[in-house]
Amino acid sequence: MSFKRLSIVVIGAGPVGTGLALLFRKHGHHIAAVGSRSVVSARKLSRLVGGKPFGTERVFGRPPRPLDLSKVDLVVLTVPDGRLSSLVKNLTAVRLFPVSTRFVHTSGSLTSEVLLPLAQLGHKVCSMHPVQSFPPDVSPRDRLATLSGIWFGLEGSRAEERWVSRFVTSLGCHPFRVPKEAKILYHLACTFASNYSVALVGVVEEIARSLRIGQGLRPFKPLVNASLRNALVKGPRASLTGPVMRGGVEVLRRHARAIRRHAPHLENLFEALVSETARQGVQGKRITAKTARAVKAAVKR
Repeated sequence: MSFKRLSIVVIGAGPVGTGLALLFRKHGHHIAAVGSRSVVSARKLSRLVGGKPFGTERVFGRPPRPLDLSKVDLVVLTVPDGRLSSLVKNLTAVRLFPVSTRFVHTSGSLTSEVLLPLAQLGHKVCSMHPVQSFPPDVSPRDRLATLSGIWFGLEGSRAEERWVSRFVTSLGCHPFRVPKEAKILYHLACTFASNYSVALVGVVEEIARSLRIGQGLRPFKPLVNASLRNALVKGPRASLTGPVMRGGVEVLRRHARAIRRHAPHLENLFEALVSETARQGVQGKRITAKTARAVKAAVKR
């Protein structure tokens, strides 16, 4: 979908701001300026994407020659959740941008209501959360590659969601609507998909380390990749395998004994995962309720 070339300011020069600024520039939008609490960080991002760097503390302190931001179409706020309200308060106070400038924030857990002070000045506002992880210390090329064709969760007024949807599509990405009342539930799903799945791989690594085979995660990488691929293609319930799906009560008892002996701090997690796997197995009609009760009982102390 064609979309006019926008003049964009990104405030927040961390991994999210860096990744999105790179994505905006790649798809023909102009980065007018980049801001950060640290002017050093702003300058670093400016060297990558262009635009004038500025330190937000200095700008909000009203310097003698403020930035000329009179032709900016869109401001993207990529600061952490805990700093967003104060940033909005400062932006409302200094009024650097014309009323025609739109504002979006990229928080996954906060709604567009955090931008209400800007909306009360006449700005159009929305939230635009990228459904992707943004680890630190990633090269610009690799970071940009991870953003190709991702999804963005949008939340705001219907009219503004339509505009932001067109903008997201112009980036080669996919928009979808998140109901305001379900925003935190949406973020919970994102957190399970990213952080907690990674934490489970960390558990695999920890157990593998106790084997002393010296290979780290390498032997398990094809298994993890295939399991996730199957779950994403066929659906998680159809892709479940292993002792829970086989009703392997004795194997699970041995697993439980091994956990208590070698990794007792993981016992609660192990029991919870067995229980959840059994629940999903019943939902997917892979095992009976009787089998589910048996495998859950097998791992209880």
